[in-house]
Amino acid sequence: MDQKINILDIINIGQHWGEIGEPCWIPEDVNCDGIINILGIILVAQHWTG
Repeated sequence: MDQKINILDIINIGQHWGEIGEPCWIPEDVNCDGIINILGIILVAQHWTG
């Protein structure tokens, strides 16, 4: 939520790894598929600002 895409976002996703819910149920569901997994990590990496 700091307007930067960096390692902190990866850490936040990792803390919820494997969790399942409604699409976009938490901010860590960055691709809004309802699953916290590698697809979210890939999306973060594609928009990395450092």
